[in-house]
Order: sequence, then C-alpha cells, then structure tokens
Amino acid sequence: MKQLSILNNYLLLTIKNSIKLLKKLDKKEQNIEDLHNFRLNIRKIRSLLNLFFKDKKSINLKLKKIFLKTNSLREFDIFIKTLSKDKYPNLHKKIILERKKYLKKYWNKKSTKKYLKKLKRIKNKISKIKYSYSNQELIKITHNHFEESIDLAKKIDAKYSNKKLHKIRIHFKKSRYSLEFLENCHISNEKNKIKICKKVQNNFGEIQDIRNQIGYLKKSKIKKCSKKECKKLLKNKKDELNKLKSNIYE
Repeated sequence: MKQLSILNNYLLLTIKNSIKLLKKLDKKEQNIEDLHNFRLNIRKIRSLLNLFFKDKKSINLKLKKIFLKTNSLREFDIFIKTLSKDKYPNLHKKIILERKKYLKKYWNKKSTKKYLKKLKRIKNKISKIKYSYSNQELIKITHNHFEESIDLAKKIDAKYSNKKLHKIRIHFKKSRYSLEFLENCHISNEKNKIKICKKVQNNFGEIQDIRNQIGYLKKSKIKKCSKKECKKLLKNKKDELNKLKSNIYE
C-alpha cells in the first residue's frame, strides 16, 4: 500500500469484497454468512466515509439504499435462528415463508445486477477521492470519536428512546470500523479498544434484534397466524428488551 493512499486502498479492497459477496445473494439457497459479510463490508465503507470524508454524502446515500434492501433478510435470519421451533411451530413456519417471499421479490438476478452496477460506480468514485491525512491525524480523529462513544454509552438507561439508542449505536459502529482500519493497516495497535467496541455493539445488536422482533409480532397478519404463540413471545421479548437497555455498558 502507498502511504498517502492507505485509507483509499482499504476502502477499495472493502468494496471489492462487497461486489464479490453481492454476486452470491440472488441464489435460492442463500448463505447466511455471505449476507452478513456483505452487510459488514458496506457498513465499514459507510462508517469510514462518514468519519473521514464527510463531504462524500452522495456516495454514502447510494450505499445506504443498497444496504436497506438487506435489512429484512437479516432480521428474518436472526428471528429464525433465535426462535424455538418446538415452542413456536406455527410462527417459525410463517417467518421462513415470509423470508422466501422477500428474497424472491427483492433479491432476484435483475435486482442484483442493478446493485452490482451501482457498487462498481461507487468503487470508481472512491478511487478518485483526494486523501490528505497523516497517520497521526487518522489516529487522533479515531480516538476522539471512540472516547465520545464511550461517554454516550455510559449514560444509557432503560428509559432511553429507540431513536437515541440508534444514534449511539451508529456512533459505535464508526468507532469500531475506524479502529479496525488502524489495526489492520498496522497504523496503531487498537486491539483493546476494538474489543470494547465489539462488546457494546453486541449488546446494541441484541436490543435492535428484539425491537425488530417485537415490531414483527405486532403485525396483524402474524397475530392471525398464531395469536397464542405471539402473545407469549411478545411478553418475553419486552422483558428481555428492558433488561438489555439497563445493562448495555456492563
């Protein structure tokens, strides 16, 4: 890597990985890990652009639109993975069916081809971004952002709104992916900070997953599928959510 373009090269490598993974997402037997890694790569690019290249909002917006199309698939996957087939058989079957319908509608060969074209155009734009940061500047910006993330997380309690939690979650994502960039490119040793970010992010992830599941269970068409199952699971999920909110930074 050339020292003056180390961040650009890192971004380009990440988007190349995204393109490779995207080509696999229109398959009927879609690999859950491919979907997860695709989302992870897009999040990395968006976080780094947002932190170091704030003027590149148009690129970030295009990436966001592609990313949003994967949200429902990931939510279905998490729900299916955590839902007991024995305790909630009707609900389990219904969610698997809903995922198949969504995949067929939004992740066919035509849509994948469209997203590939967009990613390739974005890759070209990233290659032309002018880069002027020194290594020390990269470290300083990243560390300042990390400290802000920690301060925000320490203030969280069970009364925090979903909107506030989401903002803090995004803040932590930027911290984690910028720290991983510094670590992976051998600019500085960030293992301990990355470990902290991952732990807090996992807690945020659990909260987000449960919130999504509560919203899904409240849908009338799902209730009709199995009212008794939904009522029981809904209560359990609400209890889990309040507990997680109170312990997000422990």
